[in-house]
Amino acid sequence: YNKKVTSMNFLSFSSPIIAIIQSILKAKRQGREVWFYFLWMTLVLPRIIFGPSRVVVSSFPLVSSRRHHSPSSSFVRWFTSESTSGSRTGLTMKSEDDVVAKMVSCSKLEECGARIREGHLVAFPTETVYGLGCHALDTEAVARVFCAKERPTTDPLIVHLNSPEQALPLWSVSEEEKECLQILMEAFWPGPLTLVAHANDTVVPPLLTADTGFVACRSPSHSLARSLIEAAGVPIAAPSANKFGHVSPTQAQHVFDDLHQEDVWIIQYKPENSCQVGVESTVVKIQWDPNTQQGSVLLLRHGAISAHQLQKSLLSITTKWQVSIRPKHTSEQTPNVAPGQNIRHYSPHCDCFMISSQKYALEEQEQSMLSQVVVIDFAGQLDYMRDSCLAYRDLSLKGNSQEASASLFETLRWSETIPNATRVYIPEIDINKN
Repeated sequence: YNKKVTSMNFLSFSSPIIAIIQSILKAKRQGREVWFYFLWMTLVLPRIIFGPSRVVVSSFPLVSSRRHHSPSSSFVRWFTSESTSGSRTGLTMKSEDDVVAKMVSCSKLEECGARIREGHLVAFPTETVYGLGCHALDTEAVARVFCAKERPTTDPLIVHLNSPEQALPLWSVSEEEKECLQILMEAFWPGPLTLVAHANDTVVPPLLTADTGFVACRSPSHSLARSLIEAAGVPIAAPSANKFGHVSPTQAQHVFDDLHQEDVWIIQYKPENSCQVGVESTVVKIQWDPNTQQGSVLLLRHGAISAHQLQKSLLSITTKWQVSIRPKHTSEQTPNVAPGQNIRHYSPHCDCFMISSQKYALEEQEQSMLSQVVVIDFAGQLDYMRDSCLAYRDLSLKGNSQEASASLFETLRWSETIPNATRVYIPEIDINKN
């Protein structure tokens, strides 16, 4: 249903069905994605017909080649929620200028926990980035996250818990896999390591896992995140709190910039640089082969913990497990067992280019182009562009990768605030050297 609604006074039995069917047919004719319509046809219509609900119409693009957008994008979405009176309230209109999100202080943790339990959304800081949290075992709450982020359902969510004891019931694993999970949890939890294993499908919703049969879990080390999990009393599913494909947020204001039109509470935390790691968690998948009696720890997404650290922790106890690096890049139509594997991800609004580490004299055309370029440098490799570019920052003058990663996402967000910027340049980095 991708026409901008100007007014609608009532909701008949047939109107949402007709509207969605028309949208599916139109999208199919245009060769566009239709997964979103099928998802909401199954989730929304039964509640409209059989249960008290209201349909909220708000502005965001359902289908686009760029997955993060400005608030002026004029499309609509269907969504259901319980009305405060418990009766059918029909359609509610949200204009493009409406601010629905709410900033809350750390003193509201108990209220935030109750909000999570009731199936609503709360954005909170972790040691990596801000997460958009919901009740992980509530399918409708999980659906709200996908809707708010405009996230394809092929991209699963990570469940956040406070202990291994809370995580183990969500997995259905062999004794060998359980042993490996316990070794890694003891070594790296709480912390920025996400573990993927076979899901216990009696408790884990398929929507949470992209219907792959695997569920991702981690235990954050951030004190506020742990306090929120305790206050909620339920596992919290939390992808990064931004529009899908955009740069992950490391400050409350970043979350508000992306999600101010969504029904989400955003916990403000001081200092603003509370996400000390600054980049996403490392994601690994645990896989045991009963035929060879050997196990694999597949690194699916690079993050704060390296493959070397993982292998070292395992070899100190057992030789049955080997770490292998298997990151992949897929289209949004391909279901993944872990997030962060789409071709386009963590991208700012400006196009980004990697510049060769070999310095060279700039030609006249290149020199003039720099007047519209933001340079994000590392160890001064692009310092020769400093005087000619529109804006310049060095993530780490000393070439410290940990220091650089802690401010990477925040700096990419900063690049979007520079007037007249059309490009971002970053240097090629020798990973063997740094």
